[in-house]
Amino acid sequence: MKKNKIKLNDLVENPEHYFIMLKPASKIRNDIHNLEINVQGYSDLFCMIMDLLKAGMLALDGMEVSTNNSPRHVERYVYSLLRIIEMLIPL
Repeated sequence: MKKNKIKLNDLVENPEHYFIMLKPASKIRNDIHNLEINVQGYSDLFCMIMDLLKAGMLALDGMEVSTNNSPRHVERYVYSLLRIIEMLIPL
């Protein structure tokens, strides 16, 4: 059976072919996009939010013991995760 392999150059040069769930939020601006996430209901959404919060907590705990990455990189990853969580919370 032949495996489908993605070439890195093609991924970088033509991301719209691979990230099919990402849609432009505006026809005028090309710097903001939407991503649709399907959930089975409120309980599913809240479970997803809780799992992401737990992952952020584990990442913050790991900052103390991590010596491979600089703390600045880990903080940026946790910040990005918290931004996603914030967008998922219905306000």
